[in-house]
Amino acid sequence: MVPGSAPPSNNITEDELKHSLQENSGNIQKSIATAMDEVNNKLSKSQAGIMYLINTTNLWDPKYKFSATYKHPDISIIADNRVRAVASSGYKFAIMEPGLTQNASRTFSFLVKESSSNWLALGFCHRKVVESKAYSFSFGSIGHGAYLMSANGGSWSHSKVEFNNTVKAVKFGKGDTIHASIGAQKITFTKNKSGEKYELPFVYD
Repeated sequence: MVPGSAPPSNNITEDELKHSLQENSGNIQKSIATAMDEVNNKLSKSQAGIMYLINTTNLWDPKYKFSATYKHPDISIIADNRVRAVASSGYKFAIMEPGLTQNASRTFSFLVKESSSNWLALGFCHRKVVESKAYSFSFGSIGHGAYLMSANGGSWSHSKVEFNNTVKAVKFGKGDTIHASIGAQKITFTKNKSGEKYELPFVYD
């Protein structure tokens, strides 16, 4: 220190203090925003992973299986998801459970392991109507309770004459997989190998 001179001052002006606070505040806000972005990205990835797990494991879907109760005696249950007809002629019902709720949208896939005749059909039905007919199929007129597609391309409708007992659907047989998708007003059958489709109007009773 030079003799006679004043000591250096550590005081800062009010403007300098405001500027310093504003600068630090801006840096803090940027740090917080960056940290929040990282947290949100991690949460999004975690949420996507959880939804993928839910969708791939079908946590909310019931397990469908062929019923030991709602079937004709000529149908044998081989496994929960597999049946075999004892007789080689005539249509007899084997119904899966639980039943669908009204206006439900579902897709079921059926693999034909064996088929020695055209007496094979798949689709959806009104259980109480089919039950009242002892699980036999009176297909000559409407009111039989079923919406089906048969191996020879037959179309069967409970409610519409023009779609019942007529051959205009997709043919299928041994080794084929048929996807049957039901919506509010129609059933769509899709043959896996060829991609052929058949749409059958459907009405919930």
